Amino acid sequence: MKKILMIALCLGIMPMLFAVTNADDMAPNHAEKPDHVFRADNIGTSPYPGQRSTPTLVDQISLAPINGTGYCWGITYDWEIDALWVSQWNTAYPWVYAIQKTSPCTKVDSFQLGSGAPSYHLGMGFAGGGILYMAGYNNSIYEINMTTGAGTVFRTLPWSAAEGLGFNSVDDAVYPGDWVADQCAWAQPAQTGSWNTWSFSTPSGLTGAYNGSMSPEYLFIVDENTSLAHFYQHSVSGGVPNTVPDSVWDCDPGQTQASTADCAFDGQYVYILDQSGPDMIWVYDVGITPQTTVTWDFETGWQGWTHTNGATFPAAWDVEDAYYQGTYVCPNPDDSSMWIDSDAAGSGYGWIGDTCLSPVLIPLASMDWLWYGWCYNDVGTGDWFEAGIKYYDGSSWNVVPLATYTADNYGSYDSVDVSSYAGYSFVQVYFYYDDANTWAWYAAFDNVTIAATVFVPSDDVGTTAINAPGTMIMPNTTLDPTATYENFGTDTETFDVYFEIDSSGVNIYNETANITLGSGVDTTISFASWTCGPHGAQYDVTAYTVFAADINPSNDTLTQTTDVSAAFWEILASIPTGTSGHSESTVHDGTYIVSGFHPSGSYPSTIYEYDIATDTWATVASNPYGCGAYGMAYGVLGNHYRICGTDGWPTGLTRVDIYDPISDTWSAGASAPMANMDQIGGVYNDSLIFMFGGGNWGGQVTPHTNVHFYDIYSDAWTTATNFTGQGRGCLAGGVVGDYAIVACGYDGTSNYLADYIVGNIDPSNPANITWGSQTPIPGFEGRYRVSSGVDYPATGNQQFWVTCGQGNSSPQCSDIWSYEPISDTWTNWNMPKNLAIGNVNSVAITSTALDDIGVYVVGGYTGSYVTDHEVFHTGKVSVEEMPGQQEPSAVFGFAANMKNPVDGYSAITYTTTKPGKVMVKVYDGTGRLVKTLVNRGQEPAGTKTVYWNAKDDGSRTVANGVYFVRLEAEGKVDTHKMILVK
Repeated sequence: MKKILMIALCLGIMPMLFAVTNADDMAPNHAEKPDHVFRADNIGTSPYPGQRSTPTLVDQISLAPINGTGYCWGITYDWEIDALWVSQWNTAYPWVYAIQKTSPCTKVDSFQLGSGAPSYHLGMGFAGGGILYMAGYNNSIYEINMTTGAGTVFRTLPWSAAEGLGFNSVDDAVYPGDWVADQCAWAQPAQTGSWNTWSFSTPSGLTGAYNGSMSPEYLFIVDENTSLAHFYQHSVSGGVPNTVPDSVWDCDPGQTQASTADCAFDGQYVYILDQSGPDMIWVYDVGITPQTTVTWDFETGWQGWTHTNGATFPAAWDVEDAYYQGTYVCPNPDDSSMWIDSDAAGSGYGWIGDTCLSPVLIPLASMDWLWYGWCYNDVGTGDWFEAGIKYYDGSSWNVVPLATYTADNYGSYDSVDVSSYAGYSFVQVYFYYDDANTWAWYAAFDNVTIAATVFVPSDDVGTTAINAPGTMIMPNTTLDPTATYENFGTDTETFDVYFEIDSSGVNIYNETANITLGSGVDTTISFASWTCGPHGAQYDVTAYTVFAADINPSNDTLTQTTDVSAAFWEILASIPTGTSGHSESTVHDGTYIVSGFHPSGSYPSTIYEYDIATDTWATVASNPYGCGAYGMAYGVLGNHYRICGTDGWPTGLTRVDIYDPISDTWSAGASAPMANMDQIGGVYNDSLIFMFGGGNWGGQVTPHTNVHFYDIYSDAWTTATNFTGQGRGCLAGGVVGDYAIVACGYDGTSNYLADYIVGNIDPSNPANITWGSQTPIPGFEGRYRVSSGVDYPATGNQQFWVTCGQGNSSPQCSDIWSYEPISDTWTNWNMPKNLAIGNVNSVAITSTALDDIGVYVVGGYTGSYVTDHEVFHTGKVSVEEMPGQQEPSAVFGFAANMKNPVDGYSAITYTTTKPGKVMVKVYDGTGRLVKTLVNRGQEPAGTKTVYWNAKDDGSRTVANGVYFVRLEAEGKVDTHKMILVK
């Protein structure tokens, strides 16, 4: 037979009433975890949608450790120890075992059956108080003393071969089933009540009570069918079952079906015992949320919870992405969980600690357990994570720690006994994190459930949000300060609301309004317009309510600090698929293209294009040549060039894949001189695409220092001067003017680098690069799999940008840096990205919707592949459109200052004033065509540079002498004479 797992969670949203004692001030009790606490592995991430949903198989528990050579046949739920009792089938196997409700099979208790017990141990029902009832595969039900193991006949049955049994101690009802008679029955009182039977095909197991004080709402029955077993949900009222099932479901096809035995239910999960060799318990979530509980899942924000230390995330609790820390995930988190991250906050916050408090609750008589999911990364130097309860004794609040954690937990459920606090008038649940004066790690909790109701006062109004301004705004922005106010109480109220802004302690803005709100209603008020100051200004913003009858002032006021900065991160529309290893390129101002996706386990050829103005994604023509993850991509003169990478790690590629977004078509470029991946590059003079380094962990590409460049006009590769120092892969790099830059990366020995090297490119022969020495980046953490790129001319000075990556001490990084090669200056912007990521090879850098230069970062790896999409507004205003998109120049023809004579590699710069067909050709002194450098049917207007390597169209080196370069465009011709001297 099979098993079924259960873990109870739920959700809720309500405000809190009382100002409470700060749990941070208490001396935590670090007692051992109570014996009743259980853990369940993080099995899934999807919430279950309701009471009549299709069941979900969430666990399988092999009973091999306890089934010996006999069949396990009976199972029941024990709410006193939150465990499952399992029996074997006959007198040769007299032991009954209690096991935890999750795999692997873990024994937590046992007893041996003694005199008077039935010969066959079939369906069981737990009654509480050390009593268990057992069907004997005859005409009797037996009462078993779980201390002595002795059995007595409890009562006789209307049939002779009962197999299934459930017992309801709350309503004193019993539910047997006979698979020979094809009937089920119920009786109340259980020992003397008359039997009520109904037809049911081959009932092999029934459930009963799942709480010692609450009447069960559901009865579950499993059949034993030779083709496909089923289980049935029946409503129960006062112990009396509705004989017509609410729902009927197929068991999982993996069960042996004809060997299905008993079943159990714990209020949310059904456990089916199946004799499948080894015997197995199959655990199903049937989508039931207990109706006598209040629960919080944090999918809509704080849901009435508060915190105490006055700091902001990551130094304090906050609702964050459920997968904020990758592999550390609360079970069944959906999208959000409550997080604190001391590590990201830094050592300056490590000693503070923070308490997260639920709304004030009114306990129900049935309040017995507090359930929750949690995860925790222990730093190992005295930090701890704690769950507890606060109760109000009529005069003061009292703090009681219930569970303390000091070891890593990647995501599980826990429960703690809170029944002794059910008699108090008010309680609160709390979670506390402290790291004992050190820089520690992080913790999270989710899906908190308790049998209580949220206290709602009659007169309670407050402020729920400051909508505008945000915490970061652009300089000299004019906006309408806006806040949301709510009536939390039960009566309709009329009250005053205020909005104030202070600058350096001086009030500079003060607006008020009088509003009327019904119970539970909120409203958003926009006040008179206000204009902020220049870059660097800072404001204290306050929104609050004034109401004389308010009995809960704790929620009246919200405050925030607003900084004026030209630089900030903005969250954009998520990319449609989670991915890493990809590259981004700006082909046209206003859009960028992403290629080389590597979602989990695959290498698709999908290509996405992002429209900045509309904040939308679209697919374009797939790459017919393959994926090319962990390669590089750059936009040059309207085309997207994707270079090297891999279609299946660790094999590197030599491919150049060229995408034309106007025709939505792909073409192949000349192959690179080496298979490469995890390399980086940059664009020089809108003509040459450099490729620096490369190398992958344990694969076919060893980290190296090679430098090559691809000429988009000649469709040819050239080897350039290697950079200095050790080889490096997964690095950052770019080209700014005549400067080549490589930084970060790894050297093949698990050493992540924190330095940079700058090379000077010879404009007359870009193959010649004079590289400097390796220089540490001040204050920079060594890292690899870094995102980098170069912006386009802004304020007369381009910059090289580096963000995110995977660091020596950080699984993923979130900081952003820039480098100006002219001044040789690195800047840490001290503005971390909202989600730390790694494994994005290059970023797109172009104008944003706010018309500043933006660094766009999409996707990445956090322990899972994410769809996150953010832009860092640099505050730099573009003074020039993208290359290839310039306003027409007034001068047509070749540049007047081109070098002459020339050696073996010549830069040729020309300007066109209109878009159209362009040809640039080299002729010798006799007028014979030597080399076609440019032959484009459509080229944008502007200034471009191409290169001649002193070879003809057959790749043969030409002799020294006089040559003429001819430009044909716009119906015009210009000629430039040059002398080749090698």
